[in-house]
Amino acid sequence: MVYEPSPTAPEALRAILTEEWTTVPLRIPSGWEVRHNGLVARRLSSGECEFSDSEDLLWLVKSPPPDGKPYETDPESPWRKLQVDLGCYGSNGEGAIIGTPSWDGCYRLSLLDPDWDHQTATWTSKDIYEAIATLERWLHTLSWTGALTPDLVTTD
Repeated sequence: MVYEPSPTAPEALRAILTEEWTTVPLRIPSGWEVRHNGLVARRLSSGECEFSDSEDLLWLVKSPPPDGKPYETDPESPWRKLQVDLGCYGSNGEGAIIGTPSWDGCYRLSLLDPDWDHQTATWTSKDIYEAIATLERWLHTLSWTGALTPDLVTTD
């Protein structure tokens, strides 16, 4: 299956957002459970989009095996417990809009295999649109292969 980039580009998102805070549309493949979704945005009168700035934006967990079986612990198993976390980290200077060049924070994706004591990959960016696109690529890749390719992670 070929992965196509998200239509959640800046122009598309601006077109669907209003001045009211609303959940950002995401493409989440089957096999993932949303445990928390605080990724919300609104369109400002200037036309820019403002995004939520919580460290707890999104938490996804790979669904457990069918038939009520427990997660497997084998690192090669497609039925191991994977979690993906998206958060916003850093300060928002006075007058700075989250996700714009004047903002000095970043969005961080983390892959947990199976928990925070086993953080196996991270990716950071100041650009929320890149973060959304990378999140969708992570979920697609993890759903099909169970692992991330080096181009999808940040090396620190």
